[in-house]
Amino acid sequence: MPPLLAVYIVVMQAALSVSVQANCKLSSQGLQAYAKNGDTVFGALVPVHAQIILPTPNFREPPSTGLCDKFYVEMYQCALAMVLATEEINQNPNLLPNVTLGFRILDSCYSDSLAAQSSMWLLSGEGDTIPNFSCQQPLKMAAVIGDLRSSSSVQVARILGLSGIPQISYGSGLSLLSDKHQFRSFVRTNPSAERMPYVMAQLVIQFGWTWVGILASDSDYGIQGSQMLREELAKHGVCVAFSVTLGEKNSERKMASTVELIKKSTVTGIALYLYHTEVHELLDTLAAQAVTGKVWIMSHSLQGTVIFFKDNLRQLLNGSLAITLHKQQSQAFQTFLYKLHPSSNPSDIYMTAFWEHLFECHWVANMSHQNMTEKRNTMGMTKICTGSEQLESLPSSVYNVDNFRFSYYAYTAVYVLAHALDNMFSCTFQNEKCPNHELHPWQLLSYVKRVHFVDPVGQEIFFNENGDPPVIFDIENWQVSPSGTGTPVNVGLYDERLPLHQRLTLNRSIIQWGSGYSQMLSIVLSVWRNSGLTWRELGAPVRM
Repeated sequence: MPPLLAVYIVVMQAALSVSVQANCKLSSQGLQAYAKNGDTVFGALVPVHAQIILPTPNFREPPSTGLCDKFYVEMYQCALAMVLATEEINQNPNLLPNVTLGFRILDSCYSDSLAAQSSMWLLSGEGDTIPNFSCQQPLKMAAVIGDLRSSSSVQVARILGLSGIPQISYGSGLSLLSDKHQFRSFVRTNPSAERMPYVMAQLVIQFGWTWVGILASDSDYGIQGSQMLREELAKHGVCVAFSVTLGEKNSERKMASTVELIKKSTVTGIALYLYHTEVHELLDTLAAQAVTGKVWIMSHSLQGTVIFFKDNLRQLLNGSLAITLHKQQSQAFQTFLYKLHPSSNPSDIYMTAFWEHLFECHWVANMSHQNMTEKRNTMGMTKICTGSEQLESLPSSVYNVDNFRFSYYAYTAVYVLAHALDNMFSCTFQNEKCPNHELHPWQLLSYVKRVHFVDPVGQEIFFNENGDPPVIFDIENWQVSPSGTGTPVNVGLYDERLPLHQRLTLNRSIIQWGSGYSQMLSIVLSVWRNSGLTWRELGAPVRM
């Protein structure tokens, strides 16, 4: 071969290689995972932070993945629940014996794009992500658990579904995800929100309201859910006075018009079918203007969020009704949450931020007192963490270890995976070829869909043909005491496993209404007694 021709071929091959890599690789800049190695590993997506701050692109350098902001303690507890479940499974000789389970937990920061990027990172390996390629060393990624938010899970499901990789969500309620033609590898341990509009409508009917308003998220979850709610209400002759969609960023004009609409409306009940990041600004404005006389009916997407622990919102939300995920109890998880400490959990990349957030201090590891003082002066720090802070000293409004809801479904998701792996490796289904510990995620998917077991909390776990568990919701009433302390009180239950006429139970005698609504109710009662009309004919807010 002529020398010049040989040089030309080598140069062209190098150029082609660079071109292919440049066109194929997706930047994984800034992605980090809380990692634990194992024979078999699952990936997890958890919004440890409540929002992502994206820099303005300058078109001179690659775009950044953004900065995650606003530490979200409740969602971090979902990650911790997965860690606890993994530890329990690895210590259980009767479940997945001779196989160590590991994980890679990433922060999706309530961002659909970051969730999609993180799922690609989990599949390709821990370097640059390359679609349809795995650059991992012998690391067997069995499944992906997550995400919480439905819109994020939709993005991830479309990626994982291409290869039949199991996806187990612990919080996505969008009913569309039950469509196995579109999302064939998706299952969830939390109930589908398909029944949420029905339960909300039943509450409206129970209290005799004939005139309501709706505030919905501008996401698939809110748009589809609010439409289904309007249809359910129409079946029972309930009129919708207004229906407004809100996003995470709303114009001042839209916010002002929504506030005026609510203030001028005569409706008593207003259904909230959105996320706290979309409604907190509106609620702050309504509270500042001392709006009263409204009863907020909330979907489970708002349960346990920061809006319930803000001092300025307590009176506004007093008397609200919330349809929440069914609460479970776990002493083991409570003990686990109180044993956390940055020094004893060095591999947890979120632990330091968690500690700093709760105790409002700066954690400085392996630093002398003199260096701490210098660091404080340099960075403007007013408080350095001592390490002697006690989680037990924190009030439940700051650190709630009793809210075993989303975290329970995250905990259960790991057990679903473990039982599916155990069934596959032990050839539970005799009519199928035994995989002999060879992990093929597409093969594991059929075992995930067919799990049936009792979890450590005592709940029976199984899925229907759409990958959904039975629907169980708690009905809670937010009650503010004379001292100003807010507490969610369980006043009812919706259980799909019961006969139709027994599914919704409600204890009206313990419901506490807000002050403005109670005053209005007294006036309505007086009018009713002198009107000669039936309670329903009057269109009153409560059926007596």
